[in-house]
Amino acid sequence: YEQILSSYVEGVTLPYWDWSKDSVRPETSPLFTNKYMGGNGRSGDHVLVSGPFANWRVTYPETHYLTREFTPGPDSITPFWSTEALLTFISITDRYDDFHFTIEDGPHATVHIGIGGDMVQMYSPNEPFFFLHHAMVDKLWADWQKDSPSKMYQYNGVDKYENNREVKDTDILPKLPSNAQIVVNTLFDTEDESLCYRYEDSNVWGATKKALARRNNGLRKRNERRADLVGTVVDLIKSVLGIGSGAEANGGNSNAAARAQAQQAVLSDLGIPNADVGALPTEDQKLKEPIKNPQWWNEMNGLDPQQVEQVHQSGNEIIEEINNDPNYVAPAVVYHAALVQGRIADSPAGPVDQNSEESSQSQEEEETVEHEESSSTEYHSVPPTPAPPSKEDEHFATFTNYVTKNGVPSPVVVVVKY
Repeated sequence: YEQILSSYVEGVTLPYWDWSKDSVRPETSPLFTNKYMGGNGRSGDHVLVSGPFANWRVTYPETHYLTREFTPGPDSITPFWSTEALLTFISITDRYDDFHFTIEDGPHATVHIGIGGDMVQMYSPNEPFFFLHHAMVDKLWADWQKDSPSKMYQYNGVDKYENNREVKDTDILPKLPSNAQIVVNTLFDTEDESLCYRYEDSNVWGATKKALARRNNGLRKRNERRADLVGTVVDLIKSVLGIGSGAEANGGNSNAAARAQAQQAVLSDLGIPNADVGALPTEDQKLKEPIKNPQWWNEMNGLDPQQVEQVHQSGNEIIEEINNDPNYVAPAVVYHAALVQGRIADSPAGPVDQNSEESSQSQEEEETVEHEESSSTEYHSVPPTPAPPSKEDEHFATFTNYVTKNGVPSPVVVVVKY
């Protein structure tokens, strides 16, 4: 897809979205603001009416407006998988097929389900988030390859769509046109001339690597790895992370000073202004367990329910062990605190000037003016909301009015089918 785009506009690249940095409360990510990708779809028909893709018509499998329906919604998204869980999965899976089903059945699925709408259909590439998400999945694969020389060119497992045929790296990628045949083994190395790209870690990803290294303090050893993830989840986690209980992993040293020191180290690694994790709601001060896949998702994607359950159990074990360590501060939690407290430039809450009370008040007044001007501009430039595309023998009429709340006019749309 990136190559097709660059054939029209030279130099176009697809960014990846490290959704693990937004795992605590994904809906607070700057990506869900109008500046970037827009928010949830509107109530009723779930059509996306915010951001640059508002009222965007897509044509597959039939013409319709792009939809988005958060889970559980309407203003929240289920937690995504934490960076700690992803890094552990990368470390403990030695076989490609184990890594594949671990990411596919769990972390990959959760993002699709959380965003919803077109994103949970078999035509999910209609949703622009699809490509940001799958670039992240591609990064996870690249990180897994770099974890060990034995992983770099590994490809094994069975093709469930071809009677569980053993796959080979000389297989042709399926479902491509005859003039675009691609062999699997030509896609192993992202830095090969046919691809020519590499991934840089996000600030949270890099900070989590350092935080885990400090926590483990040399207890994590390569020779403790095991190849088979399924059935040995708890042992694997304990052998990789070197953990029994949180206090034991830290030599029994559990106190406020140690935790404060850990938080300060994370802030330094993230390179962001000071943020107060203690000011977050209690439920946001720890990593969160992702929801299990709905049964309909597993059925639609042909996933083995027992295998999916095992992946979720493994993720929950990792998160539980991390949360039980009183001195471990998750970088994603610190990042979330900085985000909601306005310590980051793209924060939906707006940046906070910590120099003085006077400057903070001045900036708050300035932001209020800018918000009002922005709202006014949006009000005058909002086009009439078009009716959803008609199906055969069906007619729609759309009425749009505006309701003002806190000085901000918002469109209220009524769609009547007759």
